[in-house]
Amino acid sequence: MKPRTKVTIEDVRDSLDTSVPTHISVRLFARPVSNLITPFFHNTGWTANGVTVARIPLAIAGVSLLAIPNPQYWMFSAVIFYVCYVLDCVDGNLARIQNDASYLGKFLDGISDAIYGIFVGFSMGIGLWLYLGETTALF
Repeated sequence: MKPRTKVTIEDVRDSLDTSVPTHISVRLFARPVSNLITPFFHNTGWTANGVTVARIPLAIAGVSLLAIPNPQYWMFSAVIFYVCYVLDCVDGNLARIQNDASYLGKFLDGISDAIYGIFVGFSMGIGLWLYLGETTALF
């Protein structure tokens, strides 16, 4: 395995294709933080697939917190969701910098993205049902 070169924040910014439109939430909330922490992940040996796989249990934990009938846990779930959002940009940055995009990585990325999308409504319904004591939260 060849040694990796150190990456800086400027290298990460230079790897972005500015002609590709991105959602405003990515530009304002996720991309700035992910650009700052991507060099850490690259320089410590993380791969894009490694970050994606690490996001899966983190997302499951965040969704699980929504089923607990305590609004403080729901706020912590929102923080976990934001961390997953930033890590989604980090794995994209790593794939570009390391020239390591793969079909497996795209598949895993879709799985980890879908965990919140599929289970958030179900888990939040359970949490609200238990918190409010009414079954209307399930519909």
